[in-house]
Amino acid sequence: MASAAVNLVAKKLLREEAQKRLASKQDPYYTTLPPKRKGGEPIKVRRSDSDVPPGLSTADTKILLKVRRRAYRLDNSMTVPIIHTKYGLSSVIGLLPVVGDFADVLLGLTVYNTCRKAGLDKETTSKMLFNIGLDGVLG
Repeated sequence: MASAAVNLVAKKLLREEAQKRLASKQDPYYTTLPPKRKGGEPIKVRRSDSDVPPGLSTADTKILLKVRRRAYRLDNSMTVPIIHTKYGLSSVIGLLPVVGDFADVLLGLTVYNTCRKAGLDKETTSKMLFNIGLDGVLG
């Protein structure tokens, strides 16, 4: 009985903490645009695709867009309609016991390989490789 009460309190506290953290972070795929007034009434905040940072060469722009697309497909490409929770191809593939974990690691390695070939710094690529390995081991 006591453990159920502790679990309930922990879930509420963790949910509030997660919502605070998510509210403070900016969505990397979209830029928030200020709402426009239509007939004096405010409308919802609009979102637009994030722009490519200025100063990138055309080759770097292509690589950035390619990595963004792959990461989006793996992490956020699908939505549960009723609760509006996003999940990606990685979550669906991960439902298969062993084959799914192996396929998920391979898909993560494709993103890693693209970034490595593009000349991303060693610190970032090593973090990526660590996270892919951790995901493969823990499933």
